[in-house]
Amino acid sequence: MEIEIIISGNPVPLRRPRFSKSHVYDSQAACKNIVSFEMGCKIKKYQWDPLLYLGPISIEFRFYMPIPVSLSKKKRLELVDTEHFKKPDIDNLIKFYCDAANGVVFKDDSQICELGAAKYYSTKPRTEIDIVYFKGED
Repeated sequence: MEIEIIISGNPVPLRRPRFSKSHVYDSQAACKNIVSFEMGCKIKKYQWDPLLYLGPISIEFRFYMPIPVSLSKKKRLELVDTEHFKKPDIDNLIKFYCDAANGVVFKDDSQICELGAAKYYSTKPRTEIDIVYFKGED
């Protein structure tokens, strides 16, 4: 089974946890809940419950980052669909979306056995996630 999820808007990196005197808290909990809800809504069209699947999963991320507005129009056009190699770090982007997908797109992120990711500049910022649930493991 293959599923594609496209989430509009600027890709979100995972931030470091915040600490207070008595506990650690997730400053991005609300944002993760919104992304999790959006992922859940997009999976419903496949009429299949991925939480019942306990086998291995392959995930491919494509992050389309916004082009800086401060650049000239010519330079902005040159950057479209080229590699993005500035912050945020790609591993922090992956961590945020894996955390948001945990319990929605897959039962646990330990099921991920193959992972790929790329960052590009785009005039339409978004995150594209391709998930493959390997056969024979339902």
